[in-house]
Amino acid sequence: MGNYLQGEFSSLVKEYDLSVNPNFLFLDSTLIKRVSHKERGGTSFFSCRSWRKDAKEIQIASLRNLKRSPEEASAAIIGGQIASLAQKITNGGNYRFVVPVPAGSSGRTVNFAAIIAHFAAAELGATYRNFLRGSINGRRSQSSHPKQSIRFEAECDIRQPGDGLVLLVDDVATTGTHFSRCASLLRSLGYATVCVSWVS
Repeated sequence: MGNYLQGEFSSLVKEYDLSVNPNFLFLDSTLIKRVSHKERGGTSFFSCRSWRKDAKEIQIASLRNLKRSPEEASAAIIGGQIASLAQKITNGGNYRFVVPVPAGSSGRTVNFAAIIAHFAAAELGATYRNFLRGSINGRRSQSSHPKQSIRFEAECDIRQPGDGLVLLVDDVATTGTHFSRCASLLRSLGYATVCVSWVS
């Protein structure tokens, strides 16, 4: 197993395989390769790919399968695509930290966003930090749904003010609520933020 998925990531990885996951191959060939830019609550967020309307249902199923059994080859490609877009957004500006958007509905401390953020950090030469925690206010289910995301809340393990540019990473951004609340929290601590997801 590669170094990036050892340690805290090993619990999410059943078995390392050099071949690229077929779910990723399907997604990579069918997602629309177009950068999108949206805004939520005063926070801009970008994505590398967009759903294809006539294939969205099966694309979502493929992404769920990919997230259930993440492997290094696919995660590295996705992280690389996110890093490439992040560099374009800042015109090559340096990022201090790369931080994953935390899970809300599942309650996991290490989710798929954390895995791809780790690879994005390596690509950018930035420090990976998983210092955000997410929760759903009130009743929650195991599935992520836009109606549930409006009850998403973020907390930060760091209390002291800081500075520098932070790249917030997520696998999917639907409403942008997760990005907005995480970015707002980091800005309150003094960090500038750029938000990039793989798909929106």
